[in-house]
Amino acid sequence: MVTVFPLLLYILRIQVCYAVTKKEPTLLQVFLLSALFIAICVCFAIWMPRIGTIIRFTGALCGVVYLFFLPILLYFKWQSNMGTLSHASIVFHILLLALGILNFVLQFIVTD
Repeated sequence: MVTVFPLLLYILRIQVCYAVTKKEPTLLQVFLLSALFIAICVCFAIWMPRIGTIIRFTGALCGVVYLFFLPILLYFKWQSNMGTLSHASIVFHILLLALGILNFVLQFIVTD
């Protein structure tokens, strides 16, 4: 964590500053964003100390997005551009999306 956290903090800080100000962060922005991100991490450590629960929720959310939503939406776009998008394809892929959402929702039902 000593090597990974600063790297992740740097990447997150740069991304946030570029998204908001469209330029390099100033020293004050670096300090404020670092303090904010550390405060968020400390709050999670205080009020939700079981890291497995956090990993379960974030893994399920990322799984829904990366494994279900993005490929299916890209496939829909590709089929639409090719003119081959059919009702059967839409229904099948909506069912796949529903299974992904169900997997995500079930993460909240399981107890430790």
